[in-house]
Amino acid sequence: MDIQDATEHAIKAWYEADDASEVDTEGAKTWGTFLPVGGPDEFKAVCSARGITYVQGLAQALTLWLSKHPSPTTPLVSQPVVRVIVANQKGGVGKTFISSGIAQALAEAGRRVLIIDYDPQGHLTAELGFEDLMYEDDVETLMMHMDGTAKGDIHDLLVALDQERFGERLHLLPASDDAFLRDVALSKVSFSEAAPRRTTCARRAGSRSTTWD
Repeated sequence: MDIQDATEHAIKAWYEADDASEVDTEGAKTWGTFLPVGGPDEFKAVCSARGITYVQGLAQALTLWLSKHPSPTTPLVSQPVVRVIVANQKGGVGKTFISSGIAQALAEAGRRVLIIDYDPQGHLTAELGFEDLMYEDDVETLMMHMDGTAKGDIHDLLVALDQERFGERLHLLPASDDAFLRDVALSKVSFSEAAPRRTTCARRAGSRSTTWD
């Protein structure tokens, strides 16, 4: 629940409460939020009727609400990441179309989605409007993170699709032209078949972790 909704619920509960005690507000930091039309005037009227300041009334309302809605004692656990891989050695069988469609549908449905374009031809990256990113100079790539030569954070490679229907839930890790050298580069990496998984898991454990549905 966001702070605006929580405050609205707290004030409504405070109107009906007869056990709200005085709250020490000395040294409290100032903050503000919006209330529905007519809400501030109604709140001020009730505060005046009870002979208290607006600050005290708000403090009582929030303290009362928080006492009845304590923070969870059990740590929140994120849902496991689900990986969907679309692969086929034959061209023209719909890999790009399927990947793009599934990703966009899940994002529209409210899931947080990360698309990783593992194809050196980058058709999916181009289809989503980020073809120029495939050929930028002096930019680390997925390939560099997989072979261990990258120095930055892999999250810096991500780009968001800004269409309103995705609600900032759909991101892309673009393809790069150096992926044509993938087989040669990864031949020197131990357990190379798990390189993509090791790369994303290692970065997820870092300080800039991101959880995707």
